[in-house]
Amino acid sequence: MSPWLIMRPRTMKTVIQMSKRIIFIILAALMIFAMMPAVAANETQAASDEVACVAGETVTVQLEFENISGIQMVLFFSNPDVIARTQNEDGKKVFDVQVDVQGLSSYMYFDTTLTLLAYQMKPVSKVVITITFKIADDAEYGDVGKLIMEYETTQTGDDLDHSIRSKTLLIQGAEYKLLDQAITDAERKINGDFTVNSLNYLQQMLALAKTAREQAKTQKEITDATAQLNEALAALVDVSSLKEVIASVADLVASDYSTKTWDQLQAIIAQSSSLLTDGSNEQVAQACDNILAAKGQLIDVTSLISAINDAETYLKDDSYTEQSQNALAIAVEAAKSLLESATSNDQVEAAIQDLHTRIAALNFKPGENPDDDSDKDTQQPRIALLWVIVALNGVIILAAVAGVVYFIIKRKKEKDSTPLIDYSIDDEF
Repeated sequence: MSPWLIMRPRTMKTVIQMSKRIIFIILAALMIFAMMPAVAANETQAASDEVACVAGETVTVQLEFENISGIQMVLFFSNPDVIARTQNEDGKKVFDVQVDVQGLSSYMYFDTTLTLLAYQMKPVSKVVITITFKIADDAEYGDVGKLIMEYETTQTGDDLDHSIRSKTLLIQGAEYKLLDQAITDAERKINGDFTVNSLNYLQQMLALAKTAREQAKTQKEITDATAQLNEALAALVDVSSLKEVIASVADLVASDYSTKTWDQLQAIIAQSSSLLTDGSNEQVAQACDNILAAKGQLIDVTSLISAINDAETYLKDDSYTEQSQNALAIAVEAAKSLLESATSNDQVEAAIQDLHTRIAALNFKPGENPDDDSDKDTQQPRIALLWVIVALNGVIILAAVAGVVYFIIKRKKEKDSTPLIDYSIDDEF
C-alpha cells in the first residue's frame, strides 16, 4: 500500500495547507495585476476617512485584523505627486513607504510594486499592519491624494476575503509654529550685544524668514527658512562681557602706571576690540581673560612719582654738598626710568626706598645746617658782646640827649630875669 494512503487525516490536512501557502506565494504577483481593475470598481464602496497633513510630514496608517493567518495587500496612490520618493537598496527610485507587520511570523514587502505578502501556518488573534510614508516636500496647500489599500485575508487557508480601504490625504497649509517661534526669538535678540557680523547675518535671515512666512507655498520652504534662522540665532556671538571688561579699564589714567605695562594693556584692548566686529564665543571669552590679566599686571607708580618730586625739591636746595646731591640725582634718574620700564611692584618699592636713603644721606654745607649745635659755644659770647655794644650805644645816646636838654635849660635861665629857681629853692627849705 502506498505510504500516502496510510497517512493520518491530520497529516494530510497539514500537507494540503502548506501546498496552498506555496501556491499563494507563487501566484501573488499575478493576483496583483488582477486586483488593479477592482480598485476602480470598488473604490466608491470602500470605507474612507481623511488624514490632514502638510508637506514634508511623515504619515502613519495602521490596519488591524483578527483571526487571520495570511494577507496580501497592494497599495495605490491616486495622486502620486504628493508622495515623496527615495532610493532603495537596488538604486531604484521608489515611493518613500515602509510597511511593518506584527502578528504574522513571515512577511515580504516589495517597494517597487508596493505589495505586501504575509502568512503563517495558524491564524492569530490580532495582526497589526503599519504603513508609513512621507508627504513630498513640494506638496502644495490644497493638494489631495488618496492611499488605497486593497487586500485579501485568509483564516484557515480557504477562500480569501477581499476588501478595500482608503485614506484621503488632505495637504493643508504649511506648519508655521517653529518658524514663528524662531522669528520671535530673533526679534528679541536683534538689539542685543553681539558681534556686528553675527548680528548682520541674523538680520538677513530674519528678513528672509518673514518673507517665507508671507509667501512660501510649501513646507520645505518654511522648514528651510526656519533652519536658516535658527542657525543664525545659534551663530550669535555675545560680546556684552567683553564690553563690560573694556569699560572697566576705560577710566584708568595712563600716568598712574608704568609705560610698559600700560602699553601692554592698550595693545590687548585694541586687539580685543576687533572681536566686537567679528569673532567666536571662544575668542571673546579669551579676550576678556587677557584684558583682566593685563589689568592685574599694571604697575602703579603714583607713590614713586611722589617720591621723585620730593627728591627733586632737595636737588634744588643749595644748602647741601654737591657730592651728596649728585648721589641723589643718580637715584632720581633711575627712578624716572622705572616710570617707563617697571614690571613689578618690588622694583617700584626698591626705587622709593633708594630715594629715601639718598635724601637721608644729604650733607649740608658748612654753616648751612639750621639744626647743627657744634658752634653754639662761640656763637653765645658773640651774642652777649653784641648786646653789650647795643647797651653802651644806648647809654651814649641818652647822655648826649641829657646834655642837650641841660644846655637848653641853662640858656633859658640866663635870659629870664625872674629868680624862679632861687625862689623855688628857698621855698622848699
